[in-house]
Amino acid sequence: MAVNVTLAQLRSEILARVDDASSGYFSASDVNTQINRSGRQLVSKLASQAGVRHKVCRGTVTTAVGTARYAWPTTDTWTSETGLSLIQLLGVTIEFGPQQRQRIGRMAWNNRERYTNSSASWTYGADIAYEYNPDAILFFPPPNRVVTVEVLYVPAWKDLSSDSDTYNGISGFDTWLVCNVCAQLAAKESDSEQIGFYVSERDAVWADMLALAQTTDEGDAGVMVDMEGWGANAIDPDAVGW
Repeated sequence: MAVNVTLAQLRSEILARVDDASSGYFSASDVNTQINRSGRQLVSKLASQAGVRHKVCRGTVTTAVGTARYAWPTTDTWTSETGLSLIQLLGVTIEFGPQQRQRIGRMAWNNRERYTNSSASWTYGADIAYEYNPDAILFFPPPNRVVTVEVLYVPAWKDLSSDSDTYNGISGFDTWLVCNVCAQLAAKESDSEQIGFYVSERDAVWADMLALAQTTDEGDAGVMVDMEGWGANAIDPDAVGW
């Protein structure tokens, strides 16, 4: 279940856990910095896990004639902060028509002459590539028609700044952020016992996050084999590795 937790709520829970709700030893600014640092760390850890699909988002870009550079779609992010940057790009597909979807690859710079002809036409099957930076995607050659481009991505963390800003996670996943920050604050006080406690809880939540990300559905579609009427000529799909 999705849950939105505000920056103020995260900071309040953290300070309560480290018994600093009233003493003021850790400033709000210090805690906020640690929350955003932990958020970036969490997103990076998830994106680097092979086989894990967590927070995969879909957005679209509408091209304009002669324009090569486009901001990333802001369909979905980790936080309520506006603007989008990417930590991982999973696929770019041009939708030329109902039965004409062309997936394109990243620019091969050692073969860039294929894509840098500015007069080349954007047609189904043409040589088209993309290049990206954290806040924009560039198309080569520039589009000469208006089409929709589908983008599958994992968004980067956008820092929470106002107390009302929210982290958009799954219920319980905010505990990883809380425990990671608490461990950092305990380290400042050289409290090894508390560090171990928070790290243990954080790692248990991490294991749950990975397990959920890997088992959210039944996986890839299987292969359907119709052997009706084959009789003795039927092939056992398991025997041939189908």
